[in-house]
Amino acid sequence: MKRFSENILGLIGIFASVALGIAAAMQILMLGPRIFPLIQNPLALVVGVSVQLLAGANDDNVLQLAYWLYLMLHALAVGLFAFAFWRRTSDAVKRPAGNAGAMLALQMLIGLCVQSELLNVVAAELGYVLLRRNAVKWLVAQVLAFFVLRMLSFLDVGIWFQPLDLVADAIDIGVSMVWMVVAFGVGYLAASEKRGRIERGLAHAEILATQQMLMDSLRASERLRISRNVHDAIGHHLTALNLHLELGLRQLENKGSAQVNTGAHLPATELATERATESFRISRALAQGLLAEIRSVVSVERDDQSICLRQALDILCSGIPVPRIALSYDETLDLVDPMLAHAIFRGVQEAVTNAVKHARADAVDVTLLRQHDGVSVTVSDNGTGVRKLAEGNGLAGMRDRVEALRGSLELKNGVSGGFRVQLWLPIPGGAA
Repeated sequence: MKRFSENILGLIGIFASVALGIAAAMQILMLGPRIFPLIQNPLALVVGVSVQLLAGANDDNVLQLAYWLYLMLHALAVGLFAFAFWRRTSDAVKRPAGNAGAMLALQMLIGLCVQSELLNVVAAELGYVLLRRNAVKWLVAQVLAFFVLRMLSFLDVGIWFQPLDLVADAIDIGVSMVWMVVAFGVGYLAASEKRGRIERGLAHAEILATQQMLMDSLRASERLRISRNVHDAIGHHLTALNLHLELGLRQLENKGSAQVNTGAHLPATELATERATESFRISRALAQGLLAEIRSVVSVERDDQSICLRQALDILCSGIPVPRIALSYDETLDLVDPMLAHAIFRGVQEAVTNAVKHARADAVDVTLLRQHDGVSVTVSDNGTGVRKLAEGNGLAGMRDRVEALRGSLELKNGVSGGFRVQLWLPIPGGAA
């Protein structure tokens, strides 16, 4: 159901083409076989000539055969037109470049040879699916082909058109071409709205992912600050306390030894000295234990500074409606260097943004893998690829960040089409 709701223009095009086809078929059925010689399109001409050549006569039976054959071919052509329109406007369907052009040419041929009203639907599709320059070229070719076919009635070449009133026919041709341009504009506006919606979704996903990265960085900085304060303040005081307890304990032990050596007999003093010595020992043990525990906590807080890069990338990828983005993240990859995590995140963000805006891709794959002492990042799409790579500000910034961390960046077309961005960045210390 979601697939249909995301292609409203496709549903409208199917409805329009089927409705136009049914209306034309109903009109032909109501008028009966006698209307067939008056049908003025190339399909009727081909059917009439073919049936006459095969039958070898021009009687009522031949007219009936041509009439019903034309109706069946008309219905088949309209159905094929609607199917091709849905395939061309659906983002969920993979369309190789050659097949896409052939399907578009087939739709235009059906509109020219079967039912000219379908050319308005084709014009809307041109503005919606193709880039502006290519769309205008196709539209001009369609309008010229339509104009040439209709001008045959003016020239009275006797192929299939009957002489008509020139003024009425000229007005009809002009109105038809105007409606093609209007339909093209509607399709172009729909494409602009779609691009805006995708760009807004991309920007929203980037904001959420960047916010997640910032929160992780702030948490890591705060934990590091707290660990330093604990170490510098409480650790310092406990160390001083431990030293004083150690000094007091040694003084008591030295005093007790001196009394024993002089032969003095002070039972009460000896008892107090033994009790004080025992208290000092217990206090020293507690201070040493507390100091060791604080040092352990500080060490854990310093070491546990991992950045939740996966969550940020999940937010980025899942927040983009079109194209489909699949994220594969190595479970053994645990990054602790904020600079490394930032470079990876920005690299993936730039590659995904380019795929969404320029590649015209249906699917994007993002893969992060741990490789020995580094991390490999691959972003590949199944879009149009590039003929000549020109690095803009985004790719140049990506390369600068990667090279600053002594990594490598590779940009190239994929083996089976599309574009591929490959990053490799070393992990500091070889640990993750």
